[in-house]
Amino acid sequence: MQGAHNNDTVSEVGVTEIQPSLSERAVLQRQEELINKVHAAIAEAASRVLKPASSGQERFLALRDEVSEVNADDLPAIVTQMELVRQQTAALLGNPLPDPRVPFFAHMRLKNNRGARDILLGYETFIDSGRGVRIVDWRTAPVAKVFFETRVGEEYRLELPQGANEGILEERNVITFADGVAVRINTGERSFHRGPDGNWLVEGTRLPTRLTATQKDTHARQLTLGRGQLAKTVVTALLDEQQFAAMEADQGGALLLVGAAGCGKTTVALHRLAMLHARHPRRYPLQSIVIIVPTEGLVRLTKLLLKELKLPGVKVCTFDAWVRETARRAFKPLPTAECLEPPTSVVRFKRHPAIMVAIQAYAERVGREIADRLDQVLETKHEVRDLYEQTRGHSIANRLMKTEKRFGGGRSEEDKRIARAVFKREKKPLFNHKGDRLLLLGDSELLGLAAKASQGALKAGDVHAVVEHTRAQFSESFDERYGHIDADRLITLDGRRIDEGTPEELVGTIDVEDYAILLEIQRQKSGTPKTYQSLSHLIVDEAQDLTSVELSALGCALEPRASVTVAGDSAQHIDPSACFVSWKRVLQDLRTTRTETISLTTNYRCTRQVAQFAHAILGADAPSAPPLAPRTGLPVEFSTVPNLAHAAIEVIDTLNELVEREPYANIAVVTRDPENARTLNSILCRGLESRLVLDGDFEFDAGVDVTCVSQVRGLEFDYVILPDVSSGDYPPDAASRRAFHVAATRTIHQLWVIIVGREPSMVAEARAACLREQS
Repeated sequence: MQGAHNNDTVSEVGVTEIQPSLSERAVLQRQEELINKVHAAIAEAASRVLKPASSGQERFLALRDEVSEVNADDLPAIVTQMELVRQQTAALLGNPLPDPRVPFFAHMRLKNNRGARDILLGYETFIDSGRGVRIVDWRTAPVAKVFFETRVGEEYRLELPQGANEGILEERNVITFADGVAVRINTGERSFHRGPDGNWLVEGTRLPTRLTATQKDTHARQLTLGRGQLAKTVVTALLDEQQFAAMEADQGGALLLVGAAGCGKTTVALHRLAMLHARHPRRYPLQSIVIIVPTEGLVRLTKLLLKELKLPGVKVCTFDAWVRETARRAFKPLPTAECLEPPTSVVRFKRHPAIMVAIQAYAERVGREIADRLDQVLETKHEVRDLYEQTRGHSIANRLMKTEKRFGGGRSEEDKRIARAVFKREKKPLFNHKGDRLLLLGDSELLGLAAKASQGALKAGDVHAVVEHTRAQFSESFDERYGHIDADRLITLDGRRIDEGTPEELVGTIDVEDYAILLEIQRQKSGTPKTYQSLSHLIVDEAQDLTSVELSALGCALEPRASVTVAGDSAQHIDPSACFVSWKRVLQDLRTTRTETISLTTNYRCTRQVAQFAHAILGADAPSAPPLAPRTGLPVEFSTVPNLAHAAIEVIDTLNELVEREPYANIAVVTRDPENARTLNSILCRGLESRLVLDGDFEFDAGVDVTCVSQVRGLEFDYVILPDVSSGDYPPDAASRRAFHVAATRTIHQLWVIIVGREPSMVAEARAACLREQS
């Protein structure tokens, strides 16, 4: 689109408002006309479904006539009325019409030897040949591949049952709607937004605004966003060729998606799910699909994305929530109370891959004890034990079943009958979980095997800590011990119970880590519990922070023909209690087959400046090359302050101005840990409207969120501020580097690093590396 741009003006907020050229106006006008045709076609289709005598049909016919003539300001009200009637027609049709609020999200114009035609990508297939309206379901329509895999001006070729279809892609546009009104159109060459007067303006021309900090030793800071918009582009329209190819990977096996932050791993995983369900709804029913994500914040965001993908019924949860529900359904009764803060050493031990060695040894002990009892009852010396030791199987119960068959060979029918009865009775403990926790986690010998297998990661002191913690949970309760004393005499001067904050509080509790261990014990003893939910498709996001015993629990839930999508990035492994070994180990723990691995290499979230800095911060553990970052932006900002209070003051002064100028901006102030977040927010809230988010309760809306690194995995924000970058909070170790990397890569537009006191060596090194890269 070439041509002179006239009548450029500067608005009050410092935005250069460039008018589209004549050729660009022609393209925009064609889009407007096409959108009007779509609205009119939807209205007429709905009117045909409603009874001729109904007031609904009469109103829809009137709306159909109005929609083609109304201006942009009045369209939302009409579209709202259209949507109400559309919902009525959905019940009558069985298949809903396109949503008039967002009827489609992309447009392409294809030209072949038969002429040109417009194809629109949406979520419902809808054709009105008379008006030239063709909306196809992007998940199932073969022609959708052209949009994702072909560039404007390139030739395309589709192999269809009726023969090859080929031609040229003439136009490729992404359209963003707000209440039925197109508010942004991206042609690939330029992006246009609708101005306050309803006319189209060229996007991406904001003038920078200088924000001067209050500290004398801090240079003037420049924070600028582009333009805050409430309307969001449908994510599907932004998928690239590599991401689309990943979605079409082997449907019957496992897909491993690896890539740096911002490369769209979660997006591709969810779109792959949408495509699988749309193409094979009976094989992949929504009720048999589960998505595991690391945080409650990502649970909330994923549900919003699923709603956009028309998959609102899919279960999304953290692993802790899933395993808690699964174990409590399988094992009854379990303690109702959970230990909220087990010792760090206990959690690390239970989540270490070596715990599998202890579980296997415990299961083997149970199997040998049963074999010995069978020999004793049947008076066969060591015959059963010897047969058992020679037998292999996927569980102790399976091995004993094979042992029983071999034992019965050559015996009389009466002896066989007696043996069957004895085997059946003695195998009952395999199906009873009572005592498993205490017998495994309270046994220093078994846990010592795990410590030995950990190659020094787990110490003798860790074994002792787990044993003492477990025995405290199974000891006599405070109420049982002191039940004969009046309750009011057990209250201390500060109003708390005598046992509050003491080891007595542990009595009768269970750790969330114990659920996966119990399920693994049961798997090795008798196989997968029948109460497991059988899954046709499983998505595991940020899988690098799940452990062997946890992944094994998820693998048990998979149907024989299930498909799996695993997404992750080893550079974002930030859970200190997890021990990431390799992606090969992750897939082995899930017991998947036919795995295809796809690496996503383009960072669409961060600017090139942020991507380079975040890559450099990883130091020696960084991949050999940073991800491609096609979007350039402003430099990473750095400030130095003496303490966290001074950092808060600077944040208040800067963000108050930013929020006034960018009312739609979503800003995250990300601290290293929850304690710093609480301290900082207690100061910020005195001069700034902020939200403290430490439980995943993100609103994903305009404003300032104060949170910590562990809460922001998988999320993104317009701006990110790291306010507590000190040598104490970010020492020069691999874990701190990865935590810093995760926090820095949450930003879409700009990153501001506030150094408290002395600059951490990792930050100095990364800054120096970026300068060398630029020179």
